[in-house]
Amino acid sequence: DIINSDTRKDNVSMKVRKATTTGNITLLTREHGRGLDFICHDKIVEQNGGLHVVQTFLSEELSEEIQIKGRTARGKNKGSFQIILLISDLEKFGITAEEIKLKQKGIFVPVQPMGTECALCFDEQKHPESLPCGHSFCSGCVTKLHEDTNSKCPLCSAPASTTAASAKLSVQTL
Repeated sequence: DIINSDTRKDNVSMKVRKATTTGNITLLTREHGRGLDFICHDKIVEQNGGLHVVQTFLSEELSEEIQIKGRTARGKNKGSFQIILLISDLEKFGITAEEIKLKQKGIFVPVQPMGTECALCFDEQKHPESLPCGHSFCSGCVTKLHEDTNSKCPLCSAPASTTAASAKLSVQTL
């Protein structure tokens, strides 16, 4: 099924319900990345990991990506998310093929936010701070993340503190 701007409103909810059932693939345009609740009641889909969302464009705002990720697991439901992009599509965001190769090798590449909006509190980032993974949030949200020594980046699940990141690196290198 396809849900786009031409889909009649009364057909959208039917297609959303169908999208969460065994054997179905539903394509949605960017405009439908927010506001639709994909609630899975299919036991077979749940047993196989739940709803899987594939995003094929880079969000211009982190809040948009978080909303799209949120389509995957609603309530107690399982789910997964991935982004598949063409390197050529990343050029408009100033991301080069070389930066991607460095990141794949495990070399730190700072992530520059596209907007000034914090992906956690959705307020303007007046004093942005970066986590070890390179994702930036407003200083208040970073402070709250650091209060928990085991906290993870809400966007990539990397350790949020340098202590946790160092400990994880030490364990992985053993």
